[in-house]
Amino acid sequence: MIVSKEFEVKVTSVEVQGMKAAVLKPIENLPTVEKKEVVPFDKNLCSSFYDTYQSQQFALRDPMIEYILKHANHRVLRKLFASCKYFFAKRRTPICYSLVKNNETTKFDDENLTLGFLADPYLLLKNTYVTGNLFVEMRISDIHLDQSFVSNLIPRLYRCEAKHIYLLNQNLSFKELLFLIEHELQFIIGHGGVVDFRSKKCKIVDENDEHINLENYMKYLPKVEWIELRPTYVNENTGHALAELKFKSKIEFLLFKSIYGYPFDAKEFTKFCDAIRGESIRMDMDFDDEDFNEDFVESFKEIMRNYQNNTDNSSFNISRVGDDDVSDDDVSDDDDDVSDDDDVSDDDDDVSDDVSDDDDDFEIRGESILMDMDFDDEDFNEAYVESFKEIMRNYQKNTKNTRINISRVADDDDFSDYYDDDDVSDDDISDDDVSDD
Repeated sequence: MIVSKEFEVKVTSVEVQGMKAAVLKPIENLPTVEKKEVVPFDKNLCSSFYDTYQSQQFALRDPMIEYILKHANHRVLRKLFASCKYFFAKRRTPICYSLVKNNETTKFDDENLTLGFLADPYLLLKNTYVTGNLFVEMRISDIHLDQSFVSNLIPRLYRCEAKHIYLLNQNLSFKELLFLIEHELQFIIGHGGVVDFRSKKCKIVDENDEHINLENYMKYLPKVEWIELRPTYVNENTGHALAELKFKSKIEFLLFKSIYGYPFDAKEFTKFCDAIRGESIRMDMDFDDEDFNEDFVESFKEIMRNYQNNTDNSSFNISRVGDDDVSDDDVSDDDDDVSDDDDVSDDDDDVSDDVSDDDDDFEIRGESILMDMDFDDEDFNEAYVESFKEIMRNYQKNTKNTRINISRVADDDDFSDYYDDDDVSDDDISDDDVSDD
């Protein structure tokens, strides 16, 4: 038991360097205040969690309760789990909004689970329901490079309805990407709610060990707004197949590098562009110089140049892998091209640390803006680039329809330049984006 005393201040005549000192003296005969000691956390509570729940008497019959529990989405499950541990005991499905795998420290915070390079997913994941983000970043430089992490992760998940999926250096089958086993077909991207899908340096093949063509990805992404496929595979029918697909949202940015396969119909490809184009669209395409000759790429450029000239707020960067001298401006020479607005001008190179969040500092911004900036790692140190990133991140948060990607040349494998947990706004996870809720 802890006993505290009240104190009063009395000024004595004692002087300290010419100043009177204040002395604290206890007031006598005042009642004491009793404070209970803090009881240490009992770790046995976790082990006895399921031993202490009680059966409930509901107004509805048990079969109805079991049906609701079995078919509830993650929003309903959260409410049920919060109301009574009985529901979790009956359906042990931990909900994880954001699942991240990288080389950082393992931590769990408010439905956000980060697995470090030494974390054991078999210990931390079991029948888990991923609802928001799936972010797997495996760099070649990592000592513990696990290129089969996603493949081994799928059996540990109950369901994955992630809207934002990022995969780096992973090997898996297309069936594993689509198929999630829980006595019924579920999908990683097949639930149709993905709005942001990025795959870099991943080997994704079918049952015959064949690469997956672009149109087979797109048909499972009806709501996608941002897509990056590196590498990308196409065939002779890709243009026609893409033109026939139906989408429920407009795509803001598409990146296909490097593109392998066979030439396809560029005019049919423009029909695909019409279907996905909203207020603005930006597309980067880099064809492999061995699979696509110069004549095809130049013809493709010409068709896309004409398309860009006849549409507003469109930017297309078309090049071949071996054409190092091809720049964004090569797609179109017209002064009205939006690509000119996207390029960083010489004046922009003088941006200093004094960049503010005021809209007046960025007179080039219209209804929306997309900007990519890649600093040379020899001329710009990491501290400067991180400071610049933070300033632009704050600017992006405070303006609508703004996407700014900042990186250093040496940070090519870092997805963090494109995504930050804090950048996901409530609009990105609105109820409208979730089907069948």
